[in-house]
Amino acid sequence: MDAGEHTFPLRVRYSETDQMGTFYNARALEWFEVGRTEYLRAIGLPYTQFEAQGLMLPLTEAHLEFLGRARYDDELRLTVSARWAGRVRLRFDVKIVQMRDGAAVVRGHTVHALVDPAARPLRPPAWLLAKLPQEPTRMGRSAACRIWEPEISGPQGSLGIICRESAAGVARRAARSARLLVLEGAQQPPLEQIRAFVAGVDRCVVVEAGDGALARQLRAAGIAVEGTPDGHCVEELSVDGVRGILAQDDPGPP
Repeated sequence: MDAGEHTFPLRVRYSETDQMGTFYNARALEWFEVGRTEYLRAIGLPYTQFEAQGLMLPLTEAHLEFLGRARYDDELRLTVSARWAGRVRLRFDVKIVQMRDGAAVVRGHTVHALVDPAARPLRPPAWLLAKLPQEPTRMGRSAACRIWEPEISGPQGSLGIICRESAAGVARRAARSARLLVLEGAQQPPLEQIRAFVAGVDRCVVVEAGDGALARQLRAAGIAVEGTPDGHCVEELSVDGVRGILAQDDPGPP
């Protein structure tokens, strides 16, 4: 099968719920494991093959956003995709929604190292590269980026937000009707992709903690973005902090 996105059904068991009538948060990581295991099976790479070939995928990073409730016996839909996050790291992106109406439940990703049984890093073997979407590449000078489409339509109109991956969750909660360009990694921002993103929205705001270095860098490259207004520096982003940045009247110096 093609190694793009794959979807799988999952039904919430009674043992996975808590006293508040929804799933216990730690269960989401178990569901992510179900998703990536079934994804690998669907593309012809059952995890038993990895271990038989002496290749392990230990978890090194996990990011989850809890977006909605899931009660006992709800049927969920898991959508899973995989991509390379470096030369010897594999990333699985997972979205979990209600089967009946598409309401979001959980979204996030996990990153896994490729190691041998002694925990030494391994280069991806040919049989793995033949199945997955792209070959791993050295981390270049530009960061990867991903577009998050609006969750709802709203009065904010065509608002675009540019942020680092660490700020994406709080930015989404603060502005669910905005379109997000999420920069992944600490490398230089991909200017051409950012220019195309900015051209497609009416207003574009860089959301970041600190002194607004990313916004200044983009404006110096001739990209028309707004950033953190003077006197509104935030050391740690919160939903209220992001909304304060978005509510600015003065976009700052060009």
